[in-house]
Amino acid sequence: MLDTTGKGWYPPRGTVQLAMTSMPDGESGWAACCTNCGWRITGRVKTAVADEKRFHRCPPGTRGALPACPVCSSTVRRCYRDSGAGDWHEARRRIYDEATRGPEEA
Repeated sequence: MLDTTGKGWYPPRGTVQLAMTSMPDGESGWAACCTNCGWRITGRVKTAVADEKRFHRCPPGTRGALPACPVCSSTVRRCYRDSGAGDWHEARRRIYDEATRGPEEA
């Protein structure tokens, strides 16, 4: 089922791929996979698999993936800021730090 809620983190650009594949019954189909977190889905209809690819989000804390900024909605490496102070808003930094903190730090 297509999840359009946007939960999870945005995978690095180019890590989610769409390709033709063979299905278990020998017919051809389509597969989308994320080389960042290992997510994979297959289907017969290209547009359905392409939609899954477009809405894919890696689990929070996945190395290389980025959380969306709650302040400016940025999903890329840098936040949208008027001033040049820092790369991320403090709220985004907190989300990232909480998800990537090790068990000994908790």
